[in-house]
Amino acid sequence: MNYENDCLDTVTGNYKTKQSYSYDNLYQLIKVSGETTYNPYKSSAPEFKSNYSQLFDFDSDGLGNMTSKVSTEAVTPQKAIGDNLNYGFNYVYDEKFAHRLISAGDRHYQYDANGNIICEQDGAFESGGDDDSYHKITQETEDVYSTDYGWGLFKEDGASGLHKKARYRRTYTWNERNQLVSSVDSNYNTGYVYGQDGQRSNKYTQSSETLYFNKMWTHHTDSGNSVYGGQTAKNIYLGETRIVTKLNSGSDPTYHEELYKQYFYHSDHLGSASLISDYKGDEYQRIEYTPYGETWVEKTQNTGLEYLPYKFTAKELDEETGLYYYGARYLDPKYSMWISTDPALGDYIPKAPINEEAKKHNQNLPGMGGVFNHINGDLYAYAGNNPVRYIDPDGNESIPFECKLKMRNYLQSSITLSKMAYWINSNPSFANHIKENTTLVINRGKNDNGRNGEYYQSKLNVNYETKTLYSCNIQSTADNVEFVKAGKGKTLPAGDYTATRLNRTPSFLNAISIVDGYLIHPNAFTGLNSNNEWDSPCSGGCQIPKLTDFNELIDTLSMLGFRGGYDSTGKTWAKGDSLPLKINDFE
Repeated sequence: MNYENDCLDTVTGNYKTKQSYSYDNLYQLIKVSGETTYNPYKSSAPEFKSNYSQLFDFDSDGLGNMTSKVSTEAVTPQKAIGDNLNYGFNYVYDEKFAHRLISAGDRHYQYDANGNIICEQDGAFESGGDDDSYHKITQETEDVYSTDYGWGLFKEDGASGLHKKARYRRTYTWNERNQLVSSVDSNYNTGYVYGQDGQRSNKYTQSSETLYFNKMWTHHTDSGNSVYGGQTAKNIYLGETRIVTKLNSGSDPTYHEELYKQYFYHSDHLGSASLISDYKGDEYQRIEYTPYGETWVEKTQNTGLEYLPYKFTAKELDEETGLYYYGARYLDPKYSMWISTDPALGDYIPKAPINEEAKKHNQNLPGMGGVFNHINGDLYAYAGNNPVRYIDPDGNESIPFECKLKMRNYLQSSITLSKMAYWINSNPSFANHIKENTTLVINRGKNDNGRNGEYYQSKLNVNYETKTLYSCNIQSTADNVEFVKAGKGKTLPAGDYTATRLNRTPSFLNAISIVDGYLIHPNAFTGLNSNNEWDSPCSGGCQIPKLTDFNELIDTLSMLGFRGGYDSTGKTWAKGDSLPLKINDFE
């Protein structure tokens, strides 16, 4: 597979780039090569030209363990245009654990009992037990710590009497939820705080702090902007896709500053920010990535005053560690792995089929097949060792980029139900994603009142995120006076409910339960083998579409993966899959 983007043959274009990829029989990426030329003045000597390649080897047992990575780059004329891409690693694994990396080149690792990396350093760890490898850090007062061991210092070489710089070393600390709470090296002592939802709410060092109020609003303070009260960032989304960041002063925000500091993201197929434009539409930053997220080329007008950390697959790059924060885990792009184990591992394992819930779980194991997909056994591998096709939205499991790409809102006009059904059937992870983001919505019309002779004046929609996949008219308010007077029903209040597919009721096939006694059902007693539609819905509070519309509704839910209830004995009221239902009051 390969791609090429040639802008040099246009009037205003100033670069061209291409990358090519090769894979093994398990669809693991084994080679990438790239070439880029930057020639803004169309001269015979470009400002720079770069060629790079990376080779990946994996174990022969199919465990998904990377055994070597060799990266080379040549830039003409020689200059730094991104990360250093000249290195090579051989990976060595612990014989006691299938996927636990001991060393990659000269980088060595230690782990806690849960498999989280707690220390990484250049050079082997000292022998003689844990006391030689771990050093207690004591909190003296707020933000003041002490230890009887120094790192990042100069040590005397006993053989020569010379002094040499201490090797690189970083320690990580994890909480009981396996969340990273601190990282310490010679440059940064970084703390991390998380909210109840498990997402990061605060990141701080000796000289900087970032507050995450939600995904749309952050506040960043560092030594460069603290005099202005820091810098606020408003992130604007279309669905789950960040399309623009607006920056402003933390202490004295103005309309004009926010206007001039608007930065628009132009993403590649993985969601990575490959081009960022300013408020005028001019290029502000261009980035090319290696497959696992290292920066191959970064051309920017940002002098460091604007906090724009969102890069590879639209994730935040922590400058303190060089790691990408994904939500559930942190990715090391250079060493091409997570620094903690897969939190979704338990979900990959089939459950004992003792009930319907367990059977449904086993039919749709996450991770594109659960434990039966070999790559899910590798607790540290990113994107199934195929990072050009797969993405990992939150660090839990990989999905093909084309599923996520085609669901972005700016492409939703091209989405059809049949396309979604195809993706659902071909990928269990995407099927779960669809089910988690599909809702039923009933918008009541002001004339929806059968007592005045008006019927089916409301709308029922099946929505995926903001896109309506199916819509039909429905009778939503109770119109049967006798039923209501007899206490058999009343109009359901507007609000949030849970809709559950049933196998059948005594009167209706494939009815959908809302709350006790209230259903979504057709205007015919299909459970009594009758397709004769009523002239009026005769609702005591149930939500009633016409028979044809109801059948199309059930077909739509089935195509989206929502199964009806099942009982082998034929009993009624057997429950199937559920989804949220929202009833909005009169327009």
